[in-house]
Amino acid sequence: MARPEYGTAKHASSQMRRRGLQKTKFYCQVCEKQCLDENGFKLHIQSPSHIKKLNSKLENSHNDSRALIGEYSGRFLGDFLRLLRINHGEKLIGSNRFYQEYIMDKNHVHLNSTRWKSLTSLVLFLKHQGLCRVEENEEYEEYDAERYSIAYIDKSPKKETKELKVRSDEEASLRGLQEQIERGKQLQESSKPETLETTTPGLDNHDKIKISMNKPINKCGMKIVPGVGHAVAPQVRKSSKLKSRIAAKNVLE
Repeated sequence: MARPEYGTAKHASSQMRRRGLQKTKFYCQVCEKQCLDENGFKLHIQSPSHIKKLNSKLENSHNDSRALIGEYSGRFLGDFLRLLRINHGEKLIGSNRFYQEYIMDKNHVHLNSTRWKSLTSLVLFLKHQGLCRVEENEEYEEYDAERYSIAYIDKSPKKETKELKVRSDEEASLRGLQEQIERGKQLQESSKPETLETTTPGLDNHDKIKISMNKPINKCGMKIVPGVGHAVAPQVRKSSKLKSRIAAKNVLE
């Protein structure tokens, strides 16, 4: 098929289509060539140049097409996981959104040259192999790429040692806190005042003390004599010292 002449409308439309974004499923990984549409891709894979390059690739893989596909799959998976770890770490992101970030590099290994037929099959493979954490959104259909979100799982030795260090630090802090609580309880028990129990001699604990109120006493402390009608002040007893002084004075006189 002859190429359109330069300056014609057909040539201009062809150049405009080449400048725009093309579908990755029409990309030939062996020849590293982007085709415009499905018809152009079919014509390309039947061309002598494509067959020649494909035969040379198969010779390097000992005429084993599975080994060639496995090589492309390994390169694709390594680049895919490395970019996911660098850009997003262990945070969740939509699988289709991240795939758009991956294909921004023009030199990337395309998905149509790998063992996975679609992005959904790739996500399910990552889930079964434990390479990524996958969460599903039930609002979308089962085979829709927007249904799944992926997050990288770090299994490196540095990550494991870091987690062990964090766990040991947490255990040490909890152990120190527990020791402080026990020490505080011991200090609280030692600072309690000792209670002394006093018992009255000659009385059992179950005996009751009876108080007789035969002679009533008013608020002023004066005894009320029955039949008199007025209160009588109680007699004040003289102390022994006062008596001894009076006796000594009488002897001197």
